[in-house]
Amino acid sequence: MAADETVQQARTALVDAFEAWYTALLDKAAKEEDAAEEFERVMAERVMSSDPESAAFHAARREAGRFAKAAPASAFAGRKSGGIQARKTEQKTRAFFGLE
Repeated sequence: MAADETVQQARTALVDAFEAWYTALLDKAAKEEDAAEEFERVMAERVMSSDPESAAFHAARREAGRFAKAAPASAFAGRKSGGIQARKTEQKTRAFFGLE
């Protein structure tokens, strides 16, 4: 009986420690995200104050930068034939659906 109680106490302590660690991890991630959002807001305000007509351009460039981080240009190096094949496939698809 004592061994069962010890196991249950250890299990409870483990779950409590995990929950504390996970909560701290989420808090840290939220703070980092908030800092990034704050930076984006400040940059958008700067663009709007200096040249409001370029806001769409800067937003698109920022989104393109996020995509570039997800798939760096080096990932596509030496894949010219893949691009050619993709264009051929697009042409065939457009022709199939009568879009050309």
